[in-house]
Amino acid sequence: MPAQAADARLEPTSQICWDIGGPSRLWSSNAGGSSSQSAISFTKQLEEAGQRGDLSAVLGVVESAGKDFDTPAVEVALAQVERCVQGMSKEELHKVHGSPTFQMLADMAVGIAGSAPPEVLARTIGVLGRLQFADQLVLDELARGLMPGVGQLQPQQLQELVEGLRHADHSPGVLLLDAINERLAGLGSDMHQQHVESVKQGLQELGHTGNNTISGDAHPPEGQPDRIKYT
Repeated sequence: MPAQAADARLEPTSQICWDIGGPSRLWSSNAGGSSSQSAISFTKQLEEAGQRGDLSAVLGVVESAGKDFDTPAVEVALAQVERCVQGMSKEELHKVHGSPTFQMLADMAVGIAGSAPPEVLARTIGVLGRLQFADQLVLDELARGLMPGVGQLQPQQLQELVEGLRHADHSPGVLLLDAINERLAGLGSDMHQQHVESVKQGLQELGHTGNNTISGDAHPPEGQPDRIKYT
């Protein structure tokens, strides 16, 4: 389909012009072989497309250059997708989620789960949650990668993580929720009360009682808490 004009904007209604029919490809990072100049170029292309609200262009960069993305490029790509879909209905978001190229981007997020810093993984979960992307396997892998680094998260990162899990309606397991609760307690006065209350409310909505246990009322025995065993 014709490329969007440079000044085109994504409308918050059904007047959406983007192509999600690109070929599917399981992502395998080649970031180690790509130059920093290329990574900067990808990031710039993604940001320029995001500024125009051009979702087709953002996904086009992912499709054409994704095999060379490094961790920052994956994070920027997700952020620009979020930027472009502001105002979309739930049905429209689900259409984006189902596109082969977005699925490829989700694969990229899984690909960085074992190596990205904890703050990046927290932000990634936050973005996916705000996108209402509820793929349990993707979120579980990101949570698994984040688990050892929860104690390093700063207040805003902790809040973004919990909000992402809440928006995705995803409770990854009792150990991660316990770790979040312990980090919340450890931050103490370093965390503004507003952020504390936001995290506590999010944990409660995810089924955590605040005492390193899962509420039976929030999640039935066959539900989420013990699905993943972190090691």
